[in-house]
Amino acid sequence: MSIKKICGGSIGTNSYVVDDLIFDYIPETLSYIKKNNIQPKALCITHVHFDHIEELREFLDIFPTVEVYASSEAKKNINNVEYTLASTDFIDTQRITAVSDRTQLTLSDHKILAVKTPGHSADSMSWFVEDLHCIFCGDLVFYRSIGRTDFPGGDLSELINSVEKLFNLAENGDTVLYPGHGASTTVDEEKQFNPYLR
Repeated sequence: MSIKKICGGSIGTNSYVVDDLIFDYIPETLSYIKKNNIQPKALCITHVHFDHIEELREFLDIFPTVEVYASSEAKKNINNVEYTLASTDFIDTQRITAVSDRTQLTLSDHKILAVKTPGHSADSMSWFVEDLHCIFCGDLVFYRSIGRTDFPGGDLSELINSVEKLFNLAENGDTVLYPGHGASTTVDEEKQFNPYLR
């Protein structure tokens, strides 16, 4: 098992492939899974800002049986240009399964906890892969930084509360955080050195 980070799209966004699971989507994700003959089972979306779902329509057309998971707010807003911040291809929302806070999923033998983490956006969801001790957190928290809160639905106090909630759930300080941009980090690293969380 490996966690493959793919960086690309319009503004350098991270997508991750874990076995046949995908966390956030960029055009380069499709190239990677085709090159490696991966038949994707599921896609977990952290939030629907355009750079995290860029060219998603093509992917869904190619793989009509892929399961897609996101928050109810993401499902509601995925075709709302003012919310996604850019025009994207229309997505059939029937393809999306909306999950609520603390929903437990088992995908490809991985236990995944969906954790609602608003702040960067109202639809933000983090995905805690418990057996791998890692969290795909989108634009909630970065290496020694945090996500922007000046977009529609953003709220700084909510974001800080969401980070604290996520860290409390993680328990293990070595839990790895895989963000939507930049390098990975750990819960302990951010507790000790992130200036926004002190």
